[in-house]
Amino acid sequence: MANDKDRKDHRQGQGASQRPSGPPTGRDQAANTAEEEANRRRGGLFQRFGARFQEAIETNRGPGDDDDLAEPVAQPVAAARPVQPSFQNRQTEEAAPRSAPRPEPRMSAKTVIPEGVIISGSLTSSSDTEVSGKIEGDVVVEGRLLLGTSALISGNVKATVCRVDGMVDGKVECTQDLDIGESGRLTADAIAANKIVLAGQVTGHVSTGGTLRLLPTARIAGDIRARSIVIEEGAFFNGKCIMRPSGESKPVPVGEKKEQPRS
Repeated sequence: MANDKDRKDHRQGQGASQRPSGPPTGRDQAANTAEEEANRRRGGLFQRFGARFQEAIETNRGPGDDDDLAEPVAQPVAAARPVQPSFQNRQTEEAAPRSAPRPEPRMSAKTVIPEGVIISGSLTSSSDTEVSGKIEGDVVVEGRLLLGTSALISGNVKATVCRVDGMVDGKVECTQDLDIGESGRLTADAIAANKIVLAGQVTGHVSTGGTLRLLPTARIAGDIRARSIVIEEGAFFNGKCIMRPSGESKPVPVGEKKEQPRS
């Protein structure tokens, strides 16, 4: 079958080549017109196919595809302006009370005279004081005074509150309380405004505006003057005992007369 078709096409080609040249006949014009129409239809078909193909491409493309293909354009950045506080805010800040700075805590100072130290002269202190050495002179302390067992004072002692465990060769006077330990020794008067607790030895008069308490080891060689007296068993004193009237505002040393109001 293929050989018969080839021979038929060969004969048609020979016939066409043997066809005499000349002006086209009506049959040739009709053939040409039909061929042009066929070409025109084929061209229109291809155009429609291409248009549909292009439309399908546009439809399948995402809305952001064109933006991805486009080159990024740099946007100018405006310089940040400093924020100015409004007048109302400034008034509020100025009206707000400022907290006062807290005072720094102060370490409580303490004066210490250690054992073995000898001071020739008076000692004055405005803070708590502890003495274990020797002082040849008066001692004045605005606070608490502690005289250790090795302390030796040759002079008068004045303090707010005093504890005596050493030896004092002079008068001891306190504006509040006086405590004389078992090892404490006084060779002069002992005076306190509020209270005296005595467990040591006093060679002199004892006077207080409050309560005098004599512990079992207490020894007094002198007179006693107090508003109230507590004597425990074993305590000893050799002298007179004077009860202080309730109307007295301050202790009166024994031996001194109270001033009488002038008429």
